Amino acid sequence: MKKIAFSNFRRFQDFPLLELGKISVIVGRNNSGKSTMVKAFLLFLDYLQNQQYNEFSFSNKSLEDANIVTFGRAIKSGSSKEQISFQMQIDDYLFTTSIYGNSDDTNANVSNLLIEDFKSKLKIEINYFENYLNVVKYNSEIVEKFDSLNDLIKEMNELEKEIKSKDFNNKSLSGIRFLDRYNFLRDKLNKLSDNVVEDYQENETDEVFNISYPLLFSEYINADSRVEEFINDLIYLNEIELKKIKELRNDYAHNKISDESFEKIVSDSLDKNMIIRQGEKSNLELLEEKIQVLVDFDNYKNELKSSISNAIKSITNTKVYYLGANPSKQSALFSLRDKQNNLAQAIHDFKQSKILKGEKEYEFVKYWMNEFEVGVDFDIEFYAGEAYEFYVIDKEGLKAHLADKGMGSLQAMMIILRVATLLRKHKKNLNYITVVVEEPELNLHPALQGELAKFFHDVNKEYGIEFIIETHSEYLIRKSQNILVKEEYTNDEGLNPHPFKLYYFDVDNGPYEMKYQENGKFDRKFGKGFFDYSDELEVETYKLNLKKNK
Repeated sequence: MKKIAFSNFRRFQDFPLLELGKISVIVGRNNSGKSTMVKAFLLFLDYLQNQQYNEFSFSNKSLEDANIVTFGRAIKSGSSKEQISFQMQIDDYLFTTSIYGNSDDTNANVSNLLIEDFKSKLKIEINYFENYLNVVKYNSEIVEKFDSLNDLIKEMNELEKEIKSKDFNNKSLSGIRFLDRYNFLRDKLNKLSDNVVEDYQENETDEVFNISYPLLFSEYINADSRVEEFINDLIYLNEIELKKIKELRNDYAHNKISDESFEKIVSDSLDKNMIIRQGEKSNLELLEEKIQVLVDFDNYKNELKSSISNAIKSITNTKVYYLGANPSKQSALFSLRDKQNNLAQAIHDFKQSKILKGEKEYEFVKYWMNEFEVGVDFDIEFYAGEAYEFYVIDKEGLKAHLADKGMGSLQAMMIILRVATLLRKHKKNLNYITVVVEEPELNLHPALQGELAKFFHDVNKEYGIEFIIETHSEYLIRKSQNILVKEEYTNDEGLNPHPFKLYYFDVDNGPYEMKYQENGKFDRKFGKGFFDYSDELEVETYKLNLKKNK
């Protein structure tokens, strides 16, 4: 699961938290903010993966596709606010950060980084502006409900596999029992999910512990990430503090320290919310409360370390590749030094992956280039360590330069080769790969624009690669509707949920989801000028002909 939200960034004052699907289709008029969402996704993910510190970069080499460069180009024009906020959910973790800076800064300052673990009910805030680290753990009973949710989901998944098998008979006694059990579990799951959400909202202030310490900055990091280093420092500081406070309590209990000295030390050691209650309880009682907070934190330190480790693992495993819309050049030679030529770089990366004839990735390219009417086979020749010649082979075995096949074929081959290379490079971890494709329909005729939807669908279904597709193609979308009906996909809660999720970006009202229904239609209309435009032209032409024939 991935979600993205932001505020005060580019044209958006507030961009809602959108959940991305396995195949997310982003449509809308020009300048409606489609690219802005992609840029926010790339920028924040880069920060989480490579920085996690008090600087937020707009100029890393990996961010060339975002093309933001400075804080002034990132912040919303004319905004009264001086900060930009980003939010992203990956798996069970929600990451939030706020940044500020000067207009010409290529590196902004990070105010804070907040990490929320929904499963373990932990909230970790690294506040760079005020120089502290705060960890809160909420209501442990809700964690047990989350575990119950997971157990239900596991059992439902097992039942679902059985129900979907070829040998399943829904009219047999055992088949009926399977279906009854599945429906029972689904109802139970929905009720339990609602209860967990309600409990989370009602009991968010019910804390197991809430603890803060100053940030320790070290030039050398002993952990795998800066965040993990901060957590290790926090655990170390808590152990020292716990030891010190216990010694203070023991000294006071054995009359080794005066009441006056004890009161001063307690006032310096306790949190402000404890000092307010000082008139209600004795110093010793307050000290015992403080010890209990430190002990509670110490009891959960391994869970905290595990939570952060898994959060960093989710971030690290997430790989995003961006395929831009700039068209490739028609040339018989593709120079590996031409970094602006997407197709040249796709050919280079494919060749360097050592994919040989007959291997799975090679056959993948052959199959899809045939589907996109480019040819039935291919051959790549490398010259003087400088450039590639890409030959397309037709059904008669004749070879021709790819450049002679037209711009649409170049566009299709760029996408096919890129995906084939990813299949080889990440073959053991494909479920964490997301490919962002900008206007994949460039130069393709309508039928092949529809074929793109099939390509994205089949790749996701077979390999698990996810896609974010920014498009203006009505045919790609119509084909996705056709696929939904053909594959008998249901809605998100059904046994066979479809992989497509479509958002329409309205210039005035911002993005909204167009939900696919089981009949292939959408639950609401596109904005004006998209699906309705061809109908309007047809009606207008009809009226003009009527007027002409009078």
